[in-house]
Amino acid sequence: GVSTSLTLIGEGGLDLRFNNIGGAGWATIIAGVCRNKDSRIHTIDASYERIGPDDAQVIGEALRTSVSASLTSLTLDFNDIQGSGDSFGKALKSNSSLKTLSMLHCSLYAVDGKGLAAGLAVTTSLTSLRLDDNYLRDEGVASICEVVQNNKAAKLALLDIKQN
Repeated sequence: GVSTSLTLIGEGGLDLRFNNIGGAGWATIIAGVCRNKDSRIHTIDASYERIGPDDAQVIGEALRTSVSASLTSLTLDFNDIQGSGDSFGKALKSNSSLKTLSMLHCSLYAVDGKGLAAGLAVTTSLTSLRLDDNYLRDEGVASICEVVQNNKAAKLALLDIKQN
């Protein structure tokens, strides 16, 4: 079996990257971690793993309904997950353990920025959000910046939205 002391999936932990698991496989792994109340996995790095929009919807829903308080950091960089902003926004509304979310170069558009903004308006747990190198444009960036400014309970210390 897998060691019960495992806390990280990715470099430095159980490194499953570059194994052709594919987006559906990664969605299943992340959903499994979120469904396990006894999980000790706190970091998952699924960068460059061919996660697509449908897989990202599954991941967002898993984060929204998570019973695991251990997952604090999720990196989805360099995956093509456009259209998933609403799903991740809903996850941010109800998930109180996620502190770091990185979605750089993920083909996110203005509508995704608006979806994420809905979650950022109420989240009090997220401390770092990386959205650089997407297609949020002025509209998506403005939506995010407005809610971050207005959420007085927010703990967001890093918001990276360059090259949008």
